[in-house]
Amino acid sequence: MTAYSMRIGDYLQRITNGSAQTAWAAATSQTGQLAELSALWSGDVEIRGYSLAGTLLTTLTYSGWNTDTSEATYFLSLDTLTDESLAVNDVVRYCKAFIPGGVEVVAWDISPVVSSDLSKIAVNGLRINATASLPATSTPTWRTAMTTLTWAEIPGNTLSAIDPAANAAINPNGTSGAPWAGTDGQTCVGGYAWNGGTYDHATDTMHLPLQGGHANYAGNEPYSCALDASADWVMLRNPSGAIGNTITLNDGQEATGLYSDGRLRSTHSYSNLCYVPGHGPIITRPMAFYSSGGGVLYKMFLVSESTGEASEWADYSALSYPDPVGTTNEGAACYDSTRACVWHLGGGTAKMLKTLVSTRVTTAHGTYGNHINDGGGSLVYMPALDLVAALKSYDNTFKIFDPTSDTWTAPTVSGSYATGYDGTDSAAGIDWDEANQRLLLWNQSSNTTLITILTPPGSSPATNAWTASTMSVDGGNTVTPGTRQGPGTFGRFKYSPNLKGCVLLCSNTTPLYFFATEAL
Repeated sequence: MTAYSMRIGDYLQRITNGSAQTAWAAATSQTGQLAELSALWSGDVEIRGYSLAGTLLTTLTYSGWNTDTSEATYFLSLDTLTDESLAVNDVVRYCKAFIPGGVEVVAWDISPVVSSDLSKIAVNGLRINATASLPATSTPTWRTAMTTLTWAEIPGNTLSAIDPAANAAINPNGTSGAPWAGTDGQTCVGGYAWNGGTYDHATDTMHLPLQGGHANYAGNEPYSCALDASADWVMLRNPSGAIGNTITLNDGQEATGLYSDGRLRSTHSYSNLCYVPGHGPIITRPMAFYSSGGGVLYKMFLVSESTGEASEWADYSALSYPDPVGTTNEGAACYDSTRACVWHLGGGTAKMLKTLVSTRVTTAHGTYGNHINDGGGSLVYMPALDLVAALKSYDNTFKIFDPTSDTWTAPTVSGSYATGYDGTDSAAGIDWDEANQRLLLWNQSSNTTLITILTPPGSSPATNAWTASTMSVDGGNTVTPGTRQGPGTFGRFKYSPNLKGCVLLCSNTTPLYFFATEAL
C-alpha cells in the first residue's frame, strides 16, 4: 500500500460545466470568480479516489466550500478539510470532486508522499485559487460614477426595509408588537443604544453581528451588507422569539448570556467587535444583556457569515476581574494582521488583552489603566506603524499602545478636529488608511460631510505629536449624510482600500453613505 497526497495546486485544471467556465472567465474580480464556483455547490462535495484503471476506490464527503480571503490570492477550500485520512484497498492514482447530483467539476492527479502509515491516503491542501492578477473585488458602478471628495448614497435597501417586526411571516404578533421589540425596536441595530459594527476590508462587507441590549431591544438577529452593485442588507437569520421559535425573551436569565434556545441574548455591542480574516466577525465581550442590562461573558464568539449562528471562539474567563479584564465591560477590539491576533480592552481600569488566532489563548499586556473610559472607546491597528491607536470615550483622549514593548503613551494632537465632530460621545468611528498613512474619524453631530484626519509625525509616532485636520469636500457635493446616532458611531464608519473611500451607517432608516477620498 502506498500513501498519496491529493493536491489541486495553484490553478483550476478542469471545469466540465460550460456555463461555469464562461462565468469564471468573465469575472472581473477574485471574489467574483469564486462566487461563480461556490454557487455550483449547494450541498456536500464528494472527493472520489480512483485506481489507474478507473476503479472507484474511496469517497470522502465534505460539507461544501469556503471562500478564504486570508491570503493575497483568494481561494476556495473545503469547509471541513483537515488532515483527514481513509483506509483504501488499492493504490489511488487520481481523484475527482463531484457536486450534488454527481456532476464532475474538478479532476486532478496525485503524487506519492512519504508517510509512516502506508495503509492510508492523506487528504490535505485541496484548494482552488482565483486568478492572482485580478483585483480582490470588482468596482461597482455607483463608485466609478463618483467624483473624488464627494459623498454618495449607496444604492440598496435600508435596515428598516427588512425589519423582522414588520414581517408577518416572522413576527408571531403580526406586523406590530414583536416580542423582541423592547423600548426602541430595530433602531438599535442601526446605531442607537451603544451599538456598532465591524468590516471585512477584503470583501468590503459591513457586519452587524449582535445588537440591542438592556431593555432597548431583544432582537439577536445578525445583518450584513456587501458593498457590491446592489449593496443590499441581508438578515442572516430570524431573531429568537420568531415564528417557529416562540420563546420567552424577558426570562430573567441575563446572567447566562443566553436565551432558552441557546443563542446569545441581545447586547450593547459598543466597540467589542472585530473582523478576523479567514474566520469572520468576532464578538469579543457580550454584555449588558436584554432586558436588565446585567450579565457579561468573558468569551469571544464567532458569527457565521452564512447562517448567522454564533459559536464560542475563545474563552478568557480565567482572567476575570480583579485580573486584567476591566472594571467595566464597555470595551473595544481590533485585529492585528502582523501578529495574527485580536487586541481587546475592557472599560475602566484594565490591561490590554491579546488573543492569538492560532491557539485562541488570551494573555494580558501592559499596565493597568483607564485607557478608554467606560463608554466603549475605539481601537484600530496601524500596520505601517505597528501600533494600536485608541480613542477614549467621553473625552476623546488619543492614546497609543505599542505591541512590541507593551507600553501605553498619550501623544499630543495639534490642529483641530472637523467642525461638528463630537468627542464627548462613547466612541467615534475610526479606521486606518494604510496607503496614505493616516487615521480617518467621523462622529458628526453637525456638518456631517466632514471627516477628521489624524496624521502621524515623521518619527516616533508613539510619543511625538500627531496633527488633526479636516478632509476637503468638493464644492459640487450634493449628498449630506445623517448625524451620528445616540452615544456614538463605533464601528459603523470604515475605510475601504479597494474602493478608496469611507463607508458610513448612520441609522437603520438611512442608506449606507460613501465618501470618495481619492480617485480610483
